[in-house]
Amino acid sequence: RWFGDQYQSLNSVSLRHIDEFFASKRREGWSVSTVASNSQTLRSFFSYAALRGWCAPGIALGIQSPKNRRSDNRPKGPKWTEVRRLIASASGSSPSDLRAKAILLLFAVYGLRSSEVAQLRFSDFDWYGETFTVHRAKRGGIQQFPIQYEVGEAIIRYLQHGRPRSATDYVFVTVPVPHGRIRPGPMHQLVSTRMSALGIRPEQLGPHSLRHA
Repeated sequence: RWFGDQYQSLNSVSLRHIDEFFASKRREGWSVSTVASNSQTLRSFFSYAALRGWCAPGIALGIQSPKNRRSDNRPKGPKWTEVRRLIASASGSSPSDLRAKAILLLFAVYGLRSSEVAQLRFSDFDWYGETFTVHRAKRGGIQQFPIQYEVGEAIIRYLQHGRPRSATDYVFVTVPVPHGRIRPGPMHQLVSTRMSALGIRPEQLGPHSLRHA
């Protein structure tokens, strides 16, 4: 689309145009990592385009990915001591605290994504075999994990004393009525709000930051 807005046909494209394209995107705010990933995509495209005769050969070989040098070495996630402090902040007996502690432990211990925790159903837990199944969000498929003791205890406490009656078979439900399945957005807010209240400020807030802890 960028090339078509300025030039006539793809068979006139050159490496100079590739450089112009990336320069314009950097001015628009693309990061070095975004440029690097799109460089790889363009190499694949121009390799195919050359085979089809849409452009001159050799363009793909000339597309170089920039080196992704970080300006600092700050970790994206909080320190583990901060994670334990975050989990301890949900040690109360209210329904919201019981739910928060179980969710925070699933994020911290297993590095699960918000959507993966939100999709957990009763049938995913084998309490006799002490395992549970996760439907992976990014690449699909399923994965089975052992139920770590602290996580299992937190989930059972939530089910027995914190989860309101609900017709849904999703494990985690909203506190306000109607008690339906909790969505990834409120989960992000749950983690971010508690982090901010404790003064925990990693590079990224929310559940994903716990994957880096």
